[in-house]
Amino acid sequence: MRDIKQRLVSIIAVGLLAVPTAGVAAQDDGMASASPVRFSSTYDWPGGSTPGTSETLDGGIRVVTGEGWLFDSRDATDARFAGPLVMTWNVIHHRGKGNVAFGGSRIETADGAWQQIPAAMLRFEEDLSDWSGGRKPPADNIQFRTFIGERDYAGFTAVVQETWWPGGGDAETVRFDGWIIEGELPPAPEPWSAE
Repeated sequence: MRDIKQRLVSIIAVGLLAVPTAGVAAQDDGMASASPVRFSSTYDWPGGSTPGTSETLDGGIRVVTGEGWLFDSRDATDARFAGPLVMTWNVIHHRGKGNVAFGGSRIETADGAWQQIPAAMLRFEEDLSDWSGGRKPPADNIQFRTFIGERDYAGFTAVVQETWWPGGGDAETVRFDGWIIEGELPPAPEPWSAE
């Protein structure tokens, strides 16, 4: 099994090295048609948020709809990601266990917008207690996101590594490191089978 994994990693690495570094004609399989643009952007939370609306169901399950936070853009290497970052989530709190959240982020500038493909997030009770006690999760907490461009950014996809509290510190900071890709991502492959 280890040999199979190593071969797969080698095949993927060789495939990535073979990606063209200059613009090429669009491909029929929906793959990106030009070289990706690497960028980074940083956002600080000044305290703007909304608790959304809350409802308690049987068994103490609490459902919060539209919980949101507004982050200010601090810096960006690409102006397309220099707008404010808005995170909006619907959250189901299971008392004594943790929560499941579903939602995403949006970045808007004068020219266009980036809408994150909706994602689910899970937090266990012990992780939530870190937040409620005034402590934060560990620095450099990393998640991955995909954004679809709108208006002037239509036809572009951004794949982002989202890092919370990069390098530590007390400020509520999020950093994006990613690629802006022309075109759409290819469809997911068929599940692999060892048979």
